[in-house]
Amino acid sequence: MNLHSPRQVKDDVFLNHYLLFVFISAFIFFLQNFLSESDFKFGIFIPDVSKMSQTLDYINEGSTDAISSGFFGIYLIYKPAWIIHPAFCIIINLIFIYYSFKLIRDVFVINGHLKSVVYWGLLLNPYLFLAVTGPNKEIPLIFGTLYILKVLILKPRLGLLKACLLLFFMFFIRDGYAVILALSLILFSSSWGSSKRKFLLGILFLSLVAVSIDWVFENLTVFERNVILSQTIGQDQNSSAFIGDFLTSNNGFIASIFKYLIRFIYNSFTLGLYPVIFSTNGSIYLLGMAYWFFGITVALCVITIGYIHFKRIIHNSPSPELFHKITYWSCFVLLAISVSLFIQPRYFMPVLPILFPLFCLASLKIRVKLSLLVLAFVMLWITSYSVLGKPMGMVDFTKSEFLSPSFLIG
Repeated sequence: MNLHSPRQVKDDVFLNHYLLFVFISAFIFFLQNFLSESDFKFGIFIPDVSKMSQTLDYINEGSTDAISSGFFGIYLIYKPAWIIHPAFCIIINLIFIYYSFKLIRDVFVINGHLKSVVYWGLLLNPYLFLAVTGPNKEIPLIFGTLYILKVLILKPRLGLLKACLLLFFMFFIRDGYAVILALSLILFSSSWGSSKRKFLLGILFLSLVAVSIDWVFENLTVFERNVILSQTIGQDQNSSAFIGDFLTSNNGFIASIFKYLIRFIYNSFTLGLYPVIFSTNGSIYLLGMAYWFFGITVALCVITIGYIHFKRIIHNSPSPELFHKITYWSCFVLLAISVSLFIQPRYFMPVLPILFPLFCLASLKIRVKLSLLVLAFVMLWITSYSVLGKPMGMVDFTKSEFLSPSFLIG
């Protein structure tokens, strides 16, 4: 006789996935602390996380000048760890991850009636296991993004008020992304018709921004950093000299729209097609592997979501409004991120736990077929580049940015 309620069974499954995340995180924490110095050890640290740790060290020593508007949120989140010991960052991050798993359960498993495979939207992002040991932006932003989605879908009591307060806080973590989520919340919580109509209105707005992008980014201070970064990013970051020149030198209506589409395509596929998985000394670069795996997963999700939507249009088949709304909302967020003047695929990371459940809407047969096709294309692309004399890039650990951070136990 089964004495467990369906809700209790779902809670147990959710907890099992969270404990798996904790176990892997603890293993990475062990490696970071106790491995002897080598290229492999350096490759399991994220430079941005180490730099944030260093900045928090400066602040803790009394250098308040290091607190910028874009770092204030990080300071508030991780300051308690520096009161005790920076190694407690992992505890703070695992709390965020716990509630992120709960939000996935509430929206997709309990409300959406999807299977527990949706939890792998967090587990299939190896970057998080490397970031969880120190201060970072991605893990808090993942939680924030999932909470905004919960407010849109489940409409909890005082949800809009809590969402607004959360967005205000997220502005001090990644200001542009907080603005995007705020726009998405306004658009998709409005009474302006169906989710499809709201999405089309959003695309119209984003297209207008893309066309007038130079003026917008130069005259709105919240986007001012985009201009500076876009002017300093080299052509290798844009993957090819031709594309790099096109993105930085062409203006006009048609050119702006094309640049916008190119940025979205590159954000979706660059990490999967241009991996950096070895150091100059031949050691495996685990962070590069994590980026590569994340890039392939994002590309697969984007392709599958596009396939599902295209198939439904062709066959005129209905779909639940819940997943219609989530699909249009997540696509709007991705397209809004790509309005930014520079290509930064990592900014898609907070949306992956939402893209993956949408990927799971496809049948197992379709998921397997598309996965094999994407993997085959990636390997063919990399092999072709090597044959043409353009092998994979390598990372050099002699740079000073690869320093041991203070969130280690020693």
